[in-house]
Amino acid sequence: MTDTRSDWLPQPVIYRVNGDGVITRVNEAWRLFAVDNGEDDLGDGAVGKRLWDYLTDPTLARIYHDLLRLVSASGRAVTFAYRCDSPVEKRHMEMTIRPIGDEVEFENRFVSIEPQTPRAFFDRMVKDPEAVPICSICQRLKAEGMWADALETFDAGRLRLEDSPMALAPTLCPECKRTLEGKAAGAGC
Repeated sequence: MTDTRSDWLPQPVIYRVNGDGVITRVNEAWRLFAVDNGEDDLGDGAVGKRLWDYLTDPTLARIYHDLLRLVSASGRAVTFAYRCDSPVEKRHMEMTIRPIGDEVEFENRFVSIEPQTPRAFFDRMVKDPEAVPICSICQRLKAEGMWADALETFDAGRLRLEDSPMALAPTLCPECKRTLEGKAAGAGC
């Protein structure tokens, strides 16, 4: 998964959940992606657990719950773009949530992968009132009241890296929140 050539992208990461939001299956790409991101125990260990246990931001969890309900009720797929960066890669992705029988499938497709300078600030995602908000969808940080690309935020001096990685709090920026709420309300399905 560390190959970042533009002519090669990993296979889609796919998982399915039942009507209660319990993960029922994951594909091999899920397992590989988990290992590549240092989550060795997340492979098959996620099967049987609730999707909501992995969504630490209450707003994002609510929107995913609404999307799951919409897709199940309408029988139509919903697709949106997002980023899932690692310390060394910018990963532009697209998620499609679609009904498959009694379950709902989440397909996460890699659109592009770009190398980036390793950044220690991705090392700590925590729930802490002092933590810097990071959007779970676009990966922008909020500093001094502004949402901006992480590297731009540091380059502009709005945040400074100290000796240890800063705490990040996953959330949604206003733009991504509006987009996902629109999808959850049935717009753009």
